[in-house]
Amino acid sequence: MGEFTEYIDKQSRFVLVILGYVLLILLGLLDHLTEEMRFEPLYLIPVFIVVWFGTRRAGIIIALASVCAWLVANGPLLLGGESVARLLWDVTVELGMLLVFSWLVAEVRNCRRHMKMLTRQDPLTGMMSYDYFTEVAGSEIKRAKRYLHPFTLSCIDFSPAATGEHVAVQEAAGETLITSVASIVRENLRETDIAARFGRASIVVLLPEADKDAAKSVVQKLQEEIAELIRTLQPQANFGIGAITYNEPPKAVDEMVRAAVKLAQTSSRRGHGAMKHEFVGDSR
Repeated sequence: MGEFTEYIDKQSRFVLVILGYVLLILLGLLDHLTEEMRFEPLYLIPVFIVVWFGTRRAGIIIALASVCAWLVANGPLLLGGESVARLLWDVTVELGMLLVFSWLVAEVRNCRRHMKMLTRQDPLTGMMSYDYFTEVAGSEIKRAKRYLHPFTLSCIDFSPAATGEHVAVQEAAGETLITSVASIVRENLRETDIAARFGRASIVVLLPEADKDAAKSVVQKLQEEIAELIRTLQPQANFGIGAITYNEPPKAVDEMVRAAVKLAQTSSRRGHGAMKHEFVGDSR
């Protein structure tokens, strides 16, 4: 079911909205040709499709169009057996039902989008969540294999100052540090670059199409600005940076992340904001 939903979400919203109206026309024809069956509940289907993939305004329009289709399909039958007042009441009830349903679908859709956004974002730093990062990085690996483009993965590993203060105070200091580092990372990345929080005290940064020279320039700038931040914010804290430029794409995201984190942790143990840069494949 999840794969089907993902497939539908990738389709053109315009095409899906048009599909909803086509379905409405077909329902109207069937409703007109089949007098024995009640089709009123089925008009919810095109309304759902148009609202889910369209907008609230589109929901109002499809609700009105559905009532018109229902009236055209059943008008002669309704006029022949009901008073005008009863007909108006039926139309009002039908329209009200469709409008309420349209509003509910729009609310569910917005809640779903909000929840999806939350799962894609780290609540503390506002950066991409690691789960979403693995999806995007996986796509970058496939693209690099197809077009033979290099890319670089960097990891910033840091630890707040070890003090004798209460654990809660130390945790707050750590959160302040990682939030500040995340701001520096965002300010120095291109639009095509992606970054995510990894674990409690690491940030991974993917630089698409960045060879060793381009990556070195970005990573060195991050190194300098983070070092300045730590000197100002938490002088006793420490950090290290590990970077790997892939001229030959790795097999999996987790594999390259583990390698970059290991480099960053090794650099962090050396102290003074050390950096280690390695290369996979022929150097370019």
